[in-house]
Amino acid sequence: MGVVYQGFHIRLEQVVAIKDLSPDLASNEEMRQRFIREARIQAQLNHPNVVNVHNLLEHEGHLLLVMEFVEGYTLDQLIQTRGALPYDKAIEITRQVLEALSFMHSKGVIHRDLKPGNIMITRGGLVKVTDFGIAKATSEKEQTRAGVRLGTLWYMSPEQVKGKTVDTRSDLYALGVTFFQMVTGKLPFSGDSDFEIMKAHTDIAPPNPKKIRKDLPKPLSRIILRLLEKRPNKRFQSADEVLRALEEAQGSIEGSTKGALGRRQKVKSVKKPIPRRTRPSFPTLKWIIITAIMLVLAGAIFANWYLNRKTAVIPVMEVPVIEKRVVANHGSEKANNSKNEKAASSLLEDGEKIRKRLESEQGEDKRGGQQLEKKLRREKGRKTLSPEKFIVRGAKKPLEHTPSARSIKSPGSLQKVLSP
Repeated sequence: MGVVYQGFHIRLEQVVAIKDLSPDLASNEEMRQRFIREARIQAQLNHPNVVNVHNLLEHEGHLLLVMEFVEGYTLDQLIQTRGALPYDKAIEITRQVLEALSFMHSKGVIHRDLKPGNIMITRGGLVKVTDFGIAKATSEKEQTRAGVRLGTLWYMSPEQVKGKTVDTRSDLYALGVTFFQMVTGKLPFSGDSDFEIMKAHTDIAPPNPKKIRKDLPKPLSRIILRLLEKRPNKRFQSADEVLRALEEAQGSIEGSTKGALGRRQKVKSVKKPIPRRTRPSFPTLKWIIITAIMLVLAGAIFANWYLNRKTAVIPVMEVPVIEKRVVANHGSEKANNSKNEKAASSLLEDGEKIRKRLESEQGEDKRGGQQLEKKLRREKGRKTLSPEKFIVRGAKKPLEHTPSARSIKSPGSLQKVLSP
């Protein structure tokens, strides 16, 4: 009834919802009184799960109801988008609606049009009941004429369909239809005409929601079916009674879930699977192969270097042995010494040259060293002094006291031997 706009309350400095009853409807006295009654009833209900009213205004023939703005979506939009809801979420929404109904009924207010379109859900999950357009205070006299039905047909209680006097149990029936729709995504009663829908409410037993949704717990199914009883005295008698039943059902559901989980864990602990050897994964095997190949290549490179390396061969040489017989007499001593010194000096120079040549040829192989050794021996044969040159003049044979020839190992020892 009416159109709702979003506005801003300047004095309260907050966003509000403004419900406008147009002049065409406001000119109808019955609609006008019903709109005013809605504002008065809703103004009495200050509860977290009920949309609060701030003010009622009349401007240029328009009746304006200023209400709390709920930033969120309706339950009807949620069901249309997601279909059947998880039963734990459905339980939570139903619980908050029951809190609102319990408060409203304690204030003597009957909603009479409870449905998913009149249940708002905020971004934080808070549920708020709104739209009290046909709500009725129990202290008021029935203003509806006989045979005139108020409310949405799919959510009407049987007594509402028949046009009888309704009470708080009629709201519980509407909640049962809403709960059924939340857990199954379908309405319990439907038809091609209004008559078929009304007859289903009054004469046809509702289907068991568990047959539509197999995982629905039985306690929830029993609560829904009891809410949908045709006779009011067979339903729950108050919202508080439904709340208690819902809490018990939720506790039994949680207990059965934990028990089933414990049984599964126990079975798993008894039957432990036999561990199987797992092959290394492909990346691990790949790196093992690459590492092995690199090690083999490194070993081959090292072996090739070790076998082909150039070794420095130092030829073995023998120091030439210079033998000398010294025979002197008083007459030719100086002459012989001079000749001996020249010969020794020549030998020393030749030996030094040969030594330097050998040092420069250290990198050659052993065969080269042997050739150098032969060459050195030839040089030695040419430079060796003959003992006959040192026989004393006039003597028939060398003196017996002539010292035997000695090897000359160094220039110093040579000088010592040749000196007088």
